[in-house]
Amino acid sequence: MTQSSAQQQQEQPQIEPVFVARQPIFDRAERLWGYELLFRHSAEATSAAFAESSVATSKMVADGFVLAQAGLPPACMLFINFPEALLLDGAAYALPREQCVVEILENVSPTPAVLSACDKLKAAGYVLALDDYFGEADMEPFLALADIVKVDLKGKGRADIEALTRRLSRDGRKLLAEKIEDAETHALVKNLGYALFQGFYFSRPETLSGRKVSGAAASRVKLLSELGKDDYETAALSKIISSDAALSYRLLQFINSAFFSRPFKISSIGQAIAALGQRPLRHWLMAVILSDLSPTPKAKEICANSVQRARLLETLAANSGRSPRPPDSMFLLGLLSRLDALLGMEMARIIAGMPLDDEIADALLGKPNAPRSWLDMASSLEAGEWGKAEHLLGALGLNPQDAARRQAEAQVWTLQTLTSASSSPP
Repeated sequence: MTQSSAQQQQEQPQIEPVFVARQPIFDRAERLWGYELLFRHSAEATSAAFAESSVATSKMVADGFVLAQAGLPPACMLFINFPEALLLDGAAYALPREQCVVEILENVSPTPAVLSACDKLKAAGYVLALDDYFGEADMEPFLALADIVKVDLKGKGRADIEALTRRLSRDGRKLLAEKIEDAETHALVKNLGYALFQGFYFSRPETLSGRKVSGAAASRVKLLSELGKDDYETAALSKIISSDAALSYRLLQFINSAFFSRPFKISSIGQAIAALGQRPLRHWLMAVILSDLSPTPKAKEICANSVQRARLLETLAANSGRSPRPPDSMFLLGLLSRLDALLGMEMARIIAGMPLDDEIADALLGKPNAPRSWLDMASSLEAGEWGKAEHLLGALGLNPQDAARRQAEAQVWTLQTLTSASSSPP
């Protein structure tokens, strides 16, 4: 490790090993409105979220919140699941009421003590949301307190959705449709007046007959795979960047950011390339190229998820000694893994003809192999599927605490990288 690298490592704050998953919530215009946060301390209970009150400490809530909100605009609301123990302990008061939505879990009983705790939170200015609701009688007492009702649509028929929506709409509550899995359901609840939307529909590709990748997008996708090759030369990277004024500006913004804490300013592309090194430069460029593929809010969320996944897989591969492929290949795997959602097409059509390693290509197509297992592990962490993630981490011989730490570091790196990616010359 170089002296500057060691100095950077010392200067950067140590990140608690807390698993954090962020699931996006969109408004009617498909703009990002907020996230639902799911988190768990990797060294504690094995079940999802907060299985025991001893695990669900205020400190963990605060740590997870700080990690998840990094780089988000102040108006972005963050939904946090609160089981009964946390509601009674007053853990929400550790969080800012301007940005925190207290989400009452579906298994919380509306006892007098719980209702009193919720009433005090509401009086203190906190927004309350009732989770996974679909007309359950035992949850009715919470409706009088809930500012937002999250309606669980999974497996529900159109007539039932319409009937419940009419009843809930009478009192003017904000309705959030969750577990939306297809375009038809999204259109239904949007027509019914729902304000907010959450579900796999926003991260899955919408396959359109006859659709193909545009020429510009195809060339960028091919460049991504070319950049992922081990033998890609620094001279070629320099040529790509130097020939694009906006790209050059973005690289200089990135290399001179506070993230690196450099004592002097870098003012040329040559200096930037020398300071970063070939591998970090390639990965930065790949992240920037991916971010340029689509400008929509939904696409930006998918891009951020892809870059974070790529960084997580790369650093785990570099430090575990158990990776099935070199770190660069694992970075490429993560980066390309959501191209189908980003471009709205089937993965097979996107990667056809791309110069990809057979094992990486098979993993992207969902075929079972070692890289695919790593990809599934990363996907489970992102979705907050803690039981599945823990099983996969164990099967892959990866340490959960190390994975949690590297996931947090990947989020910080992604934020910094994509901030530079969105910059443009003044």
